[in-house]
Amino acid sequence: MDKKYTSIEEQVNYGLNSIDPNEEVTIKTRDLLEIFQVFGELNRFFHQPTHYERLSDVTEFLGNRNQGAYHLIHKMYYELLSKYIPKHIDDEFRDGDSPFDNPDFPYYYRNNSDDEIADGTENIKSKSDFIEFLKNFRTNTNDWGNTNLEDFLEALEAYTKDVNSYYKNMNFQRTPEEASWRVFAQLLNGASIYE
Repeated sequence: MDKKYTSIEEQVNYGLNSIDPNEEVTIKTRDLLEIFQVFGELNRFFHQPTHYERLSDVTEFLGNRNQGAYHLIHKMYYELLSKYIPKHIDDEFRDGDSPFDNPDFPYYYRNNSDDEIADGTENIKSKSDFIEFLKNFRTNTNDWGNTNLEDFLEALEAYTKDVNSYYKNMNFQRTPEEASWRVFAQLLNGASIYE
């Protein structure tokens, strides 16, 4: 059976009709303004095509976990907005079968094979490839969220338990149960940032 792919709008709106339209939350004015400012900057950048004529323009704007737009998006999602999600909805997110998770993949997950999924590990096919990956991995720690050994090992354990979700989210055809040098690299990458 072919997978169905959806638009961003379909992903965002999926399951929202199950929420009482009269239910409200209270948010601190400073938090609301910070969210408003982040969306304002995203809109300011993306509304003008001359801001992103080259891929390097988008890459610079997005940044990484420590700086740039992705840093702010990550903060909004994981730190700021998550504290305002009502408990009964948060419980639905956490139970693993959330009514807000669209069963169809977003359009940007389309791929013809696992080898086409560019997650930084796509070229790791052998032990020597993995060794090269390790050389770069241990010297390129700027994006790491887990910088001490105890945090890293704790995250490695947690990420290894949750790696099936990564495979589903990335639309891999195979599972991480089929161990490979690439899977090892993916586990290390994930552990460096997993919360």
